[in-house]
Amino acid sequence: MLKGVWCWFKRETKKGGTTSVQVDTSSVKYPEVLLGILHKHPKEALFSTEDILPLVLSSGQFFEGVVTPSNYYLAFKSRDTTNLGQFQAFARGYILEMAKAHRQPVSRHPASEVDIATMTSGMFRELKIPLYEGRRGQRSLKLTT
Repeated sequence: MLKGVWCWFKRETKKGGTTSVQVDTSSVKYPEVLLGILHKHPKEALFSTEDILPLVLSSGQFFEGVVTPSNYYLAFKSRDTTNLGQFQAFARGYILEMAKAHRQPVSRHPASEVDIATMTSGMFRELKIPLYEGRRGQRSLKLTT
């Protein structure tokens, strides 16, 4: 029987004076399945394109969570979510082009050195990814897309 797990793993590394947080999925062993990842953003910022990449990959996880200083967000893969296949490079390029079409600036992430953009609610709707938002300290979430 498969067991579901979620991860909030943190391994900090210094890279050019910037602290980065990386997810270490090596502790997920058969028969466990990685369901999702929670991580923090140090400022008020919605998901980046890189954050939601696992949700649109055919072999990706089922949810992604972000905690900011005043809010928390949960995005879920559903059976209607756009499936961009198994190749990360293709999916990343597709989502970045979508970001440009939604007039989102694309920039280089200082720690991971990949191009990223901030996701918009329109992008979540277009990818059919349900997005929930809640204020820190509250017990409920509201569906925003």
